[in-house]
Amino acid sequence: MLPDQSETPSGEPLADYLAESPDYYAGFTSVLRELASAQERGFEPTERQLVLAVMHSARIYTSARSGKPIGGRSPDWLRGRVDGLRSLLRREGAARPWAN
Repeated sequence: MLPDQSETPSGEPLADYLAESPDYYAGFTSVLRELASAQERGFEPTERQLVLAVMHSARIYTSARSGKPIGGRSPDWLRGRVDGLRSLLRREGAARPWAN
């Protein structure tokens, strides 16, 4: 259930973006790896859980933008994580057209 790894969430070519921010890509892919691991164990996150995770991660990223790493992670890694969660949320919404 992993998205195409050749592009970033914004559709930019991955090779260009990796050269610019490998931390962002690491944060983004960590979300996808965590989801794949959870799905192997039979867990499927609800839309509510994804929304709460996006809100929580966005708050952490907002406080980390000042330059101080939170939990040993750079702000780019945290931004990648937020975008990864958002992409999962979009995918969940697309999988359930009746929920719109």
